[in-house]
Amino acid sequence: MVGLRRMAILDHYAGFVVDLDGAFDAGDVSREATAFLRRAGKAHKPVVFVTDDASRTPDQLADRFAGIRVVVKPGQIVTSATSAALLLELGHPPTMAIGTPAFVQTLTGCGRRWSPRDPTAL
Repeated sequence: MVGLRRMAILDHYAGFVVDLDGAFDAGDVSREATAFLRRAGKAHKPVVFVTDDASRTPDQLADRFAGIRVVVKPGQIVTSATSAALLLELGHPPTMAIGTPAFVQTLTGCGRRWSPRDPTAL
């Protein structure tokens, strides 16, 4: 019965959004969560991980999954910094980045250039 329930969840939803900070943490993952991520991958169901923590880049967060042998690509991870970068891509005026190096690195990935007068301005 449990196997049928698991398959029904995968069959019922087109994809999954997972909270990295609460419901899931790559440093402390149950076997069930790991198995679910693998089944979702085999079923070609998109899984996106979200976090409000901008202290690590999506690349750094994706690397944490290697330890549990689950392939997660940086593009599957949305941080508060990647959300801010999207807003910048949508044409917001020049903005100053204030935060951790990972936060600033993520913001610069959106195509903005550093200001010659202020190295922290995007």
